[in-house]
Amino acid sequence: MKKYCASDIYDILESVGNIDIAYGEAERERVLSNPLLAQKLKMLKEAGGALRGTPICELRFSAFKRFETDGNRTEYESSPDDGYFIRRRKLVVFSILSWLYDNKEDIEYLEDILWAICSEYTWCLPAHLRGTGLSEVQTDGTFTVDLFASETASGIAETLSLVGNMLSPVVRKRCEHELSRRVLDRCTDKVSWNTVGSNNWVCVCNGGCGIAAMYCEKDLSRLSAILESCINGITNYTKSITSDGACSEGLGYWGYGFGYYLYFAEMLYRRTDGRINILDDEKIKKTASFFCNCTFPRGQYVSFADMWGKTIFYALPGLLSKTKELFPEVSLVGKELMDFSFPDILRMRFTRELREFVWVAHDLENEISHRYGTHIYPDAQIMISTSENGVSIAAKGGHNNEEHNHNDVGSFMLVKNGVRILDDIGASEYVNGYFGEKRYEFFAPSSLSHNLPVICGRGQKGGEEHRAENVVITENGLQCEMSKAYGIPILNSLVRKIDFDAKSGKTVICDTFSFSEKPESLCERFVTPHKPKLCNGKIVFGTEEEHMTLSYDSDIFEVSLSDVTDIRHDICAERTTYVVELVAKRVTTEEKFEITVE
Repeated sequence: MKKYCASDIYDILESVGNIDIAYGEAERERVLSNPLLAQKLKMLKEAGGALRGTPICELRFSAFKRFETDGNRTEYESSPDDGYFIRRRKLVVFSILSWLYDNKEDIEYLEDILWAICSEYTWCLPAHLRGTGLSEVQTDGTFTVDLFASETASGIAETLSLVGNMLSPVVRKRCEHELSRRVLDRCTDKVSWNTVGSNNWVCVCNGGCGIAAMYCEKDLSRLSAILESCINGITNYTKSITSDGACSEGLGYWGYGFGYYLYFAEMLYRRTDGRINILDDEKIKKTASFFCNCTFPRGQYVSFADMWGKTIFYALPGLLSKTKELFPEVSLVGKELMDFSFPDILRMRFTRELREFVWVAHDLENEISHRYGTHIYPDAQIMISTSENGVSIAAKGGHNNEEHNHNDVGSFMLVKNGVRILDDIGASEYVNGYFGEKRYEFFAPSSLSHNLPVICGRGQKGGEEHRAENVVITENGLQCEMSKAYGIPILNSLVRKIDFDAKSGKTVICDTFSFSEKPESLCERFVTPHKPKLCNGKIVFGTEEEHMTLSYDSDIFEVSLSDVTDIRHDICAERTTYVVELVAKRVTTEEKFEITVE
C-alpha cells in the first residue's frame, strides 16, 4: 500500500480546499425518514428518557487504582452509576438526540457530560497505562492515547460537528482545548499504538485520532502531519490479515478493527476529494467479506480467538450497508440477523453508533444476497461450512501466536440450526494478566476450553512454533499434523482428520497418535454450553429441539463430565461450560481414535 508523507498530504489538502465532512441536514432528514430505523429511534428516545438528569458522578481514584492493585477493571470501567463507559453512553445518546431533535433539555445535559469528560484525569483506561497508572502523572506531553482515548476524541469531535453551534461557547472551546492537548498533540509522536503490532489497536487509535483531526484541526501543516502518522499507521492493519482476507483476532475484532479502518478511510476519501483512497487494496477488499462468511444460520457465528460469548451475534446494518456500497461483491446476512435496535450496553463507540444511524441504506433489503455454504481460507487455514440440513462447522489449523491467540490448533466447532453443539467459547473477562505471560493459565484461551486431545494431562503450548503442518483443506473437511502444537517430547506425530458431510452434517473426527514411548494418559476433550446427556457409547449434545449425538467405542473410552465457570468478556457475567472427556482405558505407542457426531 502506498505510503504518504506530510508534504504530499498538505498539497492535496491545499488543492481541494476546505471540504465540509460533517453530517448535516441532508443526513439528518435521511435518518429520520428511514423506515428501517423507526425502532432504533424509538429506543434512542427511551434511552434518553432513562438517562436524562441522572447524576454524573466523579470517577473515583479508589476504582481507578484497582486494576494495578487487584486486577479488577469492572468497577472503574463499567459501574452503571459512575463508570467510565456510562459517560460515553450518555455522550452517544444525548449528542445524537440533540442533533436529531434539538431539545433544550438534551443539549443542557450534553453540556454537563462534555464538561465532566473534559475534567477526567485521563481518557485512557487504567488497564492500558501499562503498569504506570500509580507511578506516573498523566499531563501535557505525556498523555497516553489508547483505544478509548482515541474513541473519546473522535466522539467529542463528531459531537462538535453535529451540535457545536448549539453548545455554550465555553463548553465548545474547552472540548477543543482538551481534544488538542490530550490527543492531537500526541499524534505525531512515536505513538505506542503503531509499535504494539498490526491488530485492531492500529485501526481504532489511528482511525479515532484521524477522524478527530479532520474535524477539528484547522492548521493544514499540523493536520497533514497528523494524517501522515494516522494513514501510515492504520495501513499496518493489513499485516495482521492473511492474504485471503481472514482476521485472526476473531469476528468481533473484525467489526472493531475493520470498522474503524472503514470509518477513517471513508472520511479521508471525502476530505481529500477522492485523492487518498486506502480502501483500494486487495487484502482490504477480501477482508470486507469475512464477517458474512463467518456467520451461520439463526445468528450463530465462528467464535475463534477472543470473540464475544454472545448467544446470537447480530450484524451491524450501517457498517454492512457501507461495506456493500464500497465493495459490491460482498454478500450480506439476512435482515433477520441485522440489529436494528439501539444497543442497551455501556461500552458504546460514538463513531460506530453515529454511522449505525447515518449509513443504514433505505433499500438495504434489496441488497441481501447471502447464501450459506463453504468458505475456505487456505492461508489462515480455516474451513467454514453449513450443510443442507443446517449443521455448521468451522475448523482451523494455524499456529499458537495469532492475534488474540487461543491455543487451538486443530480445533473445531459445530452448530445446528442456531444451537451450539460443540463450542468455541471465545474470550473470558479481560483482567490483569490475561494478555501477559500467564495468559494460558486462563481457561478460555487455553487449549482445555477447545475440542482437542489432552495428552499426558497437558494441552497445547503457546508460541508460533506450536503450529499445524501439512494442512489440507477441502469443502468436506480439514486434515493436519498437529504434534508440534503440544511440544511433548514423546509425541512423534498427531494427525487430525475432520470429515464433514455437506448434506447431513455428519462429522467424523479421526485422531492418529504415534509416541516414542507409552504415554501416561490420553483423552479426547469436548466442550459445550448445554449440559449433555451421557449414555453408554453415546453422548447427546444440544437442546431438546436441536441436538446431535456423539458416538464412541465404550470398550476404548470411559467418560467423565465436569463443568467450568468463568466470566464472559462482553457483559462481565458468569457462564458455565460443560466439559466431556473420553479417557482412553488403555494406551499404547500407536493409537487411532474415531468419533462420530451426527
